[in-house]
Amino acid sequence: MIRSQLLAVAVASTVFLACGAAPDGGGGSPDGGATLDVHGRVVGPTGVALAGLSVGIGEKTAVTDMDGRFSITGVVPPYDLNVVLAGTPVSVGRYEGLTRPDPTITFLLLFGTVVPNTATIAGTVSGGEPIGSQGLFTTAFFTTSEAHSDFTAIGITSRNNPFTLPVSWFGPEAISGTVHVLQFEAPGPGESPTAYTGYGTHSALAVTRDGELTGADVALTAPGNATIDGTIAVPDGYQVQEKTLGLEVSGLTAVPIGHVDDGDTAFTFTVPQGIPATAAVTVNADGNGAGSVSLRVSGIAPGSTGVSLVLPAPGQPIAPDDGATVGAGTELSWHSLEHAVHLLSLSGGPGEPFVYVVTGAPTARLPELPELPAGSTYHWFVAELGPFDGIDAFTGGANLFPALGTSFQTISATRSFVVR
Repeated sequence: MIRSQLLAVAVASTVFLACGAAPDGGGGSPDGGATLDVHGRVVGPTGVALAGLSVGIGEKTAVTDMDGRFSITGVVPPYDLNVVLAGTPVSVGRYEGLTRPDPTITFLLLFGTVVPNTATIAGTVSGGEPIGSQGLFTTAFFTTSEAHSDFTAIGITSRNNPFTLPVSWFGPEAISGTVHVLQFEAPGPGESPTAYTGYGTHSALAVTRDGELTGADVALTAPGNATIDGTIAVPDGYQVQEKTLGLEVSGLTAVPIGHVDDGDTAFTFTVPQGIPATAAVTVNADGNGAGSVSLRVSGIAPGSTGVSLVLPAPGQPIAPDDGATVGAGTELSWHSLEHAVHLLSLSGGPGEPFVYVVTGAPTARLPELPELPAGSTYHWFVAELGPFDGIDAFTGGANLFPALGTSFQTISATRSFVVR
């Protein structure tokens, strides 16, 4: 589950923020050591609050409220934190070695627990090249700085102009934002553009929950065209699978534009010039059974040349041996990358508990919560996510799959063990 989720989002995702540890929360424990009052938040992989999840630190527990917030007092750092999603099977996320009093915990197995606000925006596109021409693609999307907004884009053709753009967001029931329309030529759907023929916006659009906003007309003018190019270095034994171009528009959203599916270790993309956007290039490489790696380089200005993308080698499992019999408390270890946190995934058969562990260390012990069924076979691998300088940085408020910024994700080969 985690492997497929990481791989799927890595193609289109990209800022991992590296925040330092927060100040000590003060207080004292019976043995004279410092304690923390932990006031944290649990969110899904895209940053949306998760309500009703059980959070535990030691013997103390709390349940997240509608904003995903929880409080647990009198915590001795460093501390381990468990997030539990009840069900059949139970799923547990464990975060080890925290010291900050204000962690934002990204729970991997649930994207949201509340219904987003939705609305529609309608308007007419004018200017640019004739919509519907052969080899011409026109897309509309919405941006806002006032709320967490799900990226939604629609293609505009001669049959749906005037257009109706659905938008969804989490947060206040009323927000304002901008509709963008981008027009470009490409050999086919999903392929990289060869020229940009139009761009326009309609800003200061007031959108309300369940609302139907009309009159959001957009006039296109031709932007300039530029290229970006560079080289790709992959670990020994790995092969480039895909190169993807995205546009980071107004510093608010990433728009996937096109991709190239080949093994070349060089790239050239055509990008628009003269609009508020930079480019991002994502490269995915596979190790033929030895894992995979994805690197996204962000903020590439139009006209940039010689951009270097160096993909890190995935850290591989060390112990226990593949197929070993293990019990609770067994240490699992792996090679680690610099500036990364490690995500250990442990999955059994249908109906068996699923557990993952996030840690800044290259080791973790087999958790006792929940108890893994004796005789069951579990498969495990390690994903490494960066750039993060430790677990406190990882819980500093960044999304696991951010829309913007430079980031990398690696996934190791998979091993198995049998529970004693």
